[in-house]
Amino acid sequence: MKKYKWLRIKTIDEEDNNKNKLRINDLFLEGSAVINQLETKVIGDQITYYKIIKKGENSIEYTTIFDTLEED
Repeated sequence: MKKYKWLRIKTIDEEDNNKNKLRINDLFLEGSAVINQLETKVIGDQITYYKIIKKGENSIEYTTIFDTLEED
Protein backbone atom coordinates (compact mmCIF):
# COMPACT_ATOMS: atom_id res chain seq x y z
CA MET A 1 0.00 0.00 0.00
CA LYS A 2 1.25 3.47 -0.82
CA LYS A 3 2.12 5.69 2.14
CA TYR A 4 -0.38 8.39 1.12
CA LYS A 5 -3.27 5.92 1.20
CA TRP A 6 -2.00 4.33 4.43
CA LEU A 7 -1.98 7.64 6.31
CA ARG A 8 -5.62 8.25 5.32
CA ILE A 9 -7.03 4.81 6.15
CA LYS A 10 -10.15 4.78 8.35
CA THR A 11 -9.80 3.82 12.00
CA ILE A 12 -12.40 2.23 14.25
CA ASP A 13 -11.61 2.74 17.92
CA GLU A 14 -12.96 0.58 20.71
CA GLU A 15 -15.24 3.35 21.98
CA ASP A 16 -16.84 4.02 18.57
CA ASN A 17 -16.79 0.45 17.19
CA ASN A 18 -19.26 1.40 14.47
CA LYS A 19 -18.40 -0.62 11.38
CA ASN A 20 -21.91 -0.01 10.04
CA LYS A 21 -20.65 3.25 8.50
CA LEU A 22 -18.24 1.29 6.31
CA ARG A 23 -19.07 -0.02 2.83
CA ILE A 24 -18.00 -3.11 0.93
CA ASN A 25 -14.31 -2.82 -0.11
CA ASP A 26 -13.58 -0.15 2.53
CA LEU A 27 -10.23 -0.55 4.28
CA PHE A 28 -9.88 0.14 7.99
CA LEU A 29 -7.82 -0.32 11.13
CA GLU A 30 -9.32 -1.55 14.40
CA GLY A 31 -7.79 -2.15 17.82
CA SER A 32 -5.01 -0.23 19.51
CA ALA A 33 -2.14 -2.45 18.30
CA VAL A 34 -3.27 -2.27 14.68
CA ILE A 35 -4.00 1.48 14.81
CA ASN A 36 -0.58 2.14 16.40
CA GLN A 37 1.01 0.92 13.16
CA LEU A 38 0.24 4.38 11.74
CA GLU A 39 2.90 5.82 14.03
CA THR A 40 5.46 3.03 14.02
CA LYS A 41 5.65 1.58 10.51
CA VAL A 42 8.08 2.90 7.91
CA ILE A 43 8.53 2.25 4.18
CA GLY A 44 9.28 -1.42 3.61
CA ASP A 45 7.59 -2.66 6.80
CA GLN A 46 4.76 -5.17 6.75
CA ILE A 47 1.39 -3.66 7.67
CA THR A 48 -1.91 -5.25 8.60
CA TYR A 49 -5.38 -3.84 7.96
CA TYR A 50 -8.91 -5.04 7.30
CA LYS A 51 -11.22 -4.99 4.26
CA ILE A 52 -15.02 -5.24 4.30
CA ILE A 53 -16.01 -8.13 2.01
CA LYS A 54 -19.70 -8.56 2.77
CA LYS A 55 -22.46 -6.73 4.61
CA GLY A 56 -25.76 -8.22 5.67
CA GLU A 57 -28.68 -6.76 7.53
CA ASN A 58 -27.18 -7.64 10.92
CA SER A 59 -23.65 -8.72 10.06
CA ILE A 60 -20.40 -7.52 8.56
CA GLU A 61 -17.69 -9.79 7.18
CA TYR A 62 -14.14 -8.59 6.76
CA THR A 63 -10.78 -10.09 6.02
CA THR A 64 -7.27 -9.35 7.23
CA ILE A 65 -4.86 -7.97 4.64
CA PHE A 66 -1.09 -8.33 5.04
CA ASP A 67 0.73 -5.79 2.87
CA THR A 68 3.96 -3.82 2.62
CA LEU A 69 4.14 -0.07 3.14
CA GLU A 70 5.48 1.54 -0.05
CA GLU A 71 6.75 4.97 -1.05
CA ASP A 72 4.25 7.14 -2.97
